[in-house]
This record gives sequence, structure tokens and C-alpha cells, in this order.
Amino acid sequence: NFRETGRGIVGAMFRVNYKHGDLLDITISIDFCGAYPSTFEHYFTFDTRTGDLLHARDLFLEDQLDGLVDVLDDYLQRNISLVALYYRDELGEDLDQRFTEEDLEGFTVTIDGVLFRHEFGFPHAAEALEPDGEIFLGFEELEGFIDPEGPLGDPETETD
Repeated sequence: NFRETGRGIVGAMFRVNYKHGDLLDITISIDFCGAYPSTFEHYFTFDTRTGDLLHARDLFLEDQLDGLVDVLDDYLQRNISLVALYYRDELGEDLDQRFTEEDLEGFTVTIDGVLFRHEFGFPHAAEALEPDGEIFLGFEELEGFIDPEGPLGDPETETD
């Protein structure tokens, strides 16, 4: 399609972020060229025993999810405040966002912890002004949130 129209998918790749025991975390990146070049990333964490896609509720204690969201929202609000210092007039209500339980699904497991994402959804022309929506918490910071019976119950063990 790109050869014929000058638009469409121009490349794709995957990256293994974490592989240990029964857990496999991968990111698939797709490069697209339309009016602007863009990269779309899709994040997947699988249970390698069953092939099931894992969700935040599979990794973290159910009764601690609200507390985890609060911690992540505190980080997000700090990131927003840095941008708001300079661009509040231009961005206005676009900066009035919170980290939500739904955002917990945008995670990537690494050897050192978990990276969470909040997508601001700014238009392409304003993406450069977006606050940082990526928040990394190390396994030590996640202690008390991780389900000890879940796939992240023993992150200290050597990876494959």
C-alpha cells in the first residue's frame, strides 16, 4: 500500500521486554505514514502456560488496585504540573486528566519493575507538548500491590 499511495504501514517489529517463568511480555511497534509519520505500540503480557493475555487484575492484589491507581496518579499529576507551568493557557482542559484503573491495562513488565502508561490523546500537532504519561515503578515500590500468588510473585529470580 505504501508503494502505491505513499501512505500506510512502513514497518513493524516486536520487542521482548520480559520472559521469566510463566510470563512473557512483548511490545509490537507499527510504523505508519499518512499525513504525518506515526508509530503505534501495542503491549501484551501472556501466561505462557495457557497462552492467556494477562491483565492488571492477574498481577496485582484486587483490594490494592485503588491504592496503586492513587500512587500512579500522584506521579502523573507531577508530570502534568511540569507542562502546565509553561503551557496551561495553550492546553487548558487537555491537562485536566487523571490516571484511572483503566490505565492499569497499559503496562509493560521489565526485569526491574513495571512501566504503566496514561495516553493523553493529544492531536498529532500538539503531541510534543504532552506531559510524560509513562510511569515506572520498581518491584520494591510495587511491594504490597503485587499478588504473591500471581505471575509476578517472585520477581527477584533470575530471568531466562
